[in-house]
Amino acid sequence: MKVPRFTELIGNTPLIDLTKMVGENSAYLYAKCEFMNPGLSLKGRMANYILDIAEAQGQLNRGDVIICSSSGNTGCSFAILGKIRALLILGMMQAPRASQNWGE
Repeated sequence: MKVPRFTELIGNTPLIDLTKMVGENSAYLYAKCEFMNPGLSLKGRMANYILDIAEAQGQLNRGDVIICSSSGNTGCSFAILGKIRALLILGMMQAPRASQNWGE
């Protein structure tokens, strides 16, 4: 499959029919394979939407800085999309702390 833009792959993941696994006269069961998105996560869909809206409203331009607080997939998605869009992505993650230290 050839696509004109990398971002067009986001959200175009297969939908697999799993109905036979639950029985013939039962509910229909489908699985959306979000792990097949670029970045391996459904978070790419959300990140792409946010960046599309910001660009459409004139709030985001090439070279701008995006600060993303994330401990995983969201940060990866913004990093991938930021590179494509010539944005600087600054990912931040809270340092782990023991639960008894909260509020000190």
